[in-house]
Amino acid sequence: FLERDRLHYVNFEGDTFSVKGPAIVPRPPQGQLVVFGRYGEIDPRQPDVVLVSGDSVETIAQSAAKARDEGASLVFAEVDVAFDTPNLSAAQRRTELNSYGNAVVTGRLLLAADPGEAAVVLKELAGHLDGVHFHPLVIDEDLPVLAKFVLPTLSKAGLVTRDAREV
Repeated sequence: FLERDRLHYVNFEGDTFSVKGPAIVPRPPQGQLVVFGRYGEIDPRQPDVVLVSGDSVETIAQSAAKARDEGASLVFAEVDVAFDTPNLSAAQRRTELNSYGNAVVTGRLLLAADPGEAAVVLKELAGHLDGVHFHPLVIDEDLPVLAKFVLPTLSKAGLVTRDAREV
């Protein structure tokens, strides 16, 4: 939180960018930072958003229902995503990445598919959750696919809305 009498001005000038004055960040709507907590690791009534995991839609739905029963206000699923690219399928990309070392097992639902198949699963999840926390396999490959192909499909279905302030 900001104490105006302790405000320090940055006034930085570097080779590639400069910053003049203090870093003014608007206060969040709820008045404090959003607190996230994983279901099973914290009392679901404490965080603003409870994160649930599972290896299937059914497991996630069950965890979300339990979290709500225990007092969670918002429930998001943690989902790993890997999409088909023009050169490789999501399965091929995962195999290639795993060839560099041991595969990491996260316990999260893995959507390794083309964007259309992923959108179908996400529509199914939408009936049980307030949101999704995506974990892209490779950010610069999967995030653009998510933004360009998956989110517009979900938006047309009324499952993703943009804040009017962003328009």
